[in-house]
Amino acid sequence: MFGLFGKKPSGPRPVLVVDDSDDIRSLLEDVLTGAGYAVVTAANGHQGLEKARAENPCLILLDINMPDWTGLQTLTEMRAFEELRETPVLMVTAEQTGKDVESAFARGAKGYVIKPIEIGRFLKKVGEVCPPPSA
Repeated sequence: MFGLFGKKPSGPRPVLVVDDSDDIRSLLEDVLTGAGYAVVTAANGHQGLEKARAENPCLILLDINMPDWTGLQTLTEMRAFEELRETPVLMVTAEQTGKDVESAFARGAKGYVIKPIEIGRFLKKVGEVCPPPSA
């Protein structure tokens, strides 16, 4: 993928979207791409961890409710790697409060995005954590 020597392509760091819903992944990818971001997606926590380590994203959008590894488990696994400890993570959830959100903050999440996604608010929140690339 990165050639024979494992070099990553130069350019802006991507936003990584990790969500088990094809529709949500597609929506977020379209919105972010339209705002000028490079985007990488993953359908589950295992893929999300692999892509986060390979792509060095500027931001990870991580669904809380996923089968297999939940977003909380995925975040815990990501934080075990030195190169991902400081990567900003916004949790994507249908709940605004509760133990999952509190647990996400305790594990180092920088905030959360509420489903259903309000595009303007979503882009503002993403821009606060990972400013959009200059056009």
